[in-house]
Order: sequence, then C-alpha cells, then structure tokens
Amino acid sequence: MRKQVTASEIREALQQTDPNCSREQWIRILMAVKNWNPDSLGESIAREWSKNGDTYNDKSFNVDWRSIKAEG
Repeated sequence: MRKQVTASEIREALQQTDPNCSREQWIRILMAVKNWNPDSLGESIAREWSKNGDTYNDKSFNVDWRSIKAEG
C-alpha cells in the first residue's frame, strides 16, 4: 500500500528545491505535483513555489500547467 503524501509534505519538499532550476527540471516538478493533485490544491502549491523564481510569469505558468497531463 502506497503512503498518501500530504500537502504539507509537498510544500516542505519544494522548499528544498530552487524554483530557479532549469526549465526542464521545473516542468518535471510541476508534472510531479500535478500527478499528486491535478486540482486547484496542486496548482496552488506549484504556483506558490514557482512565484519565488526570478523568471516567474503568471501567463506562462497557466499555459504550462494546463499542458501537463495529470498522469505525467
């Protein structure tokens, strides 16, 4: 049986990850978050973390988030 990961654990893991990582790594992180929770909670957590990056752009985030399939 797989352990259910909590929102707090996702946030804690993201705090250890630089949002200024490469675009490829950033997309992979968004994919993992969306796979964990494809609804507004996952989006909110991913956006909150991404906003700490130097190149964050709200429109780009929206396009990228929508383009990612929930199953990765």
